[in-house]
Amino acid sequence: MPERLDANYIASDGSKKRPVMLHRAILGSMERWIGILIEQYAGRFPIWLAPVQAVITTITSDNDEYAYKVLEECKKVGLRAAVDVRNEKINYKIREHSNAKIPVILVVGTKEQEKRNGSGEALRWEIAGNTCA
Repeated sequence: MPERLDANYIASDGSKKRPVMLHRAILGSMERWIGILIEQYAGRFPIWLAPVQAVITTITSDNDEYAYKVLEECKKVGLRAAVDVRNEKINYKIREHSNAKIPVILVVGTKEQEKRNGSGEALRWEIAGNTCA
């Protein structure tokens, strides 16, 4: 880099010397790497990289307690998950989490609570040999 800048200094003996430049940009490199990932995946990270890997959302407030049980099971196996028990319509919640680019959205209602699984008849997540939901 000093060569490119044609940088030099006058030494104590009066001669011109080329300086040595040490350059470290760890944070800059990290920022560029994260920027490349965001651009590559258009913000929709793979599940292993996403800050929030799954959201458990409820259809009615009757299912809130069950949603928290599912959350605890997911956290036990190392899944970064959250619960959405707001009093909003389910379509609104799904759209909001889709726009936030959450990789997995689990919808739990009365049917799922009775069958003890998330949306879908046979939803089972195998994470590191453990089953979630």
